[in-house]
Amino acid sequence: MRWPRNNERHFSVWGSALIGLAIFAALAGRLFFAFERGPLAGDEITYVRYADNILSGRGFVTLAFGLKFRLYVAPAYPVFLVPFRAVFDLATLPRAVGIAQAILGLGTAALIYLAARRLGGRVAGGVAAFAVLFHPYMAFFGSRVLTETLSIFLFALFLSLYLDENAGPYKLGAAGAVMALAALTRAVFLYLGILACVCLLFRKRGEPWRKRVINAGVAAGALVVVLAPWTVRNFALSGRLIPVTDVSGRILYQGNRDLAEEDYPLPDKLIQTEAFRKRVAPFADDPVAVELAFQDATKEKAMRAIAGNKREFLLLSLRRLGRTFSLHPNLAEGAEPVPGVGFVIPAVSVFTVLLYVAAAVGFFAAPGRLSKLFLPLASIVNTGIHALLISLLRYRLPTDLILTLVAGLGVAFLWERVRRRERTADGGGLT
Repeated sequence: MRWPRNNERHFSVWGSALIGLAIFAALAGRLFFAFERGPLAGDEITYVRYADNILSGRGFVTLAFGLKFRLYVAPAYPVFLVPFRAVFDLATLPRAVGIAQAILGLGTAALIYLAARRLGGRVAGGVAAFAVLFHPYMAFFGSRVLTETLSIFLFALFLSLYLDENAGPYKLGAAGAVMALAALTRAVFLYLGILACVCLLFRKRGEPWRKRVINAGVAAGALVVVLAPWTVRNFALSGRLIPVTDVSGRILYQGNRDLAEEDYPLPDKLIQTEAFRKRVAPFADDPVAVELAFQDATKEKAMRAIAGNKREFLLLSLRRLGRTFSLHPNLAEGAEPVPGVGFVIPAVSVFTVLLYVAAAVGFFAAPGRLSKLFLPLASIVNTGIHALLISLLRYRLPTDLILTLVAGLGVAFLWERVRRRERTADGGGLT
């Protein structure tokens, strides 16, 4: 049974109006977070310091924990901040960046719409875009001077290029290059990029192996080419192969220091200990060598603590995983609470439950081998890495971006089942 043609036109007008209203409401919410925020805090300060030093000609360097760091942070986000820092002072910078990232958030929704529509049709695209527009954590962290908004925008662009079963070398090469830019924003995307190239080897059952290898090779080549200048720079500085950053030691240490029987100090206190001073004494005049020694020392301490407490490490990782996907998490880590948002926590919890349920259906209903391979594996890789290290809520956003996409597929699958039953019932009534 079809709508009369004039009713379809009327419905189209209302649909367009509702879409416009949704976009306006989502942008208004993001701008609210951008304007109702305090001064820079936590990692925000580190990123702005890098931007300041780039702008002043001192290079990609900053002070943290009392040391000079050159290999500590991926470069793309500090570079993104440079034009903002050139124009705005520290008081107005957070709002300016928040406004720009609010617009990036709308771009992310548009890209996810394209990816989901290609896989599951307009209903899938609309639901996925709606979930991105009104995702509470994406909206909140869009107001923070942090890497998440830029990195998930790039990840959404990658997905819109990559999740095309008929994509050829040109589109897949572009996808590999975009994933490299995402990795230069947050290093975890390097692992997702490697996974994406491997999944291309199994994209279609009937596709010739030669074509699969060429496609995977082109995507991997583009990934390597875009990463290469930064990797070469890191090797020239350190003498080590560091594709993006060398920060895993500090993160592993800080996330698992509670496992140690001895009284582990925080990273800045560790630097002040006599043992660390003895370790760096032979090359105390070389800031890069001291930075590498810091990462090595923290990694060694963390690995000893983990090796001696394997069961406790497993339990701690499971607790981190539970906190990451909690239905009632803390919004702001190291930032001032946003006034007036406490009353929406129940709505956030409901949104999260609906997202999880729809995504579970979507993983089942996802069409094609590539989406069935890459999307769940990428979710596991991103979540697993952070479950072993540090469980900050914002680190789950790449996984949540995937969940919004597959949630769209899940709702479209259920919607089609309902329509099919209605058509069957209408047909039965006519006979």
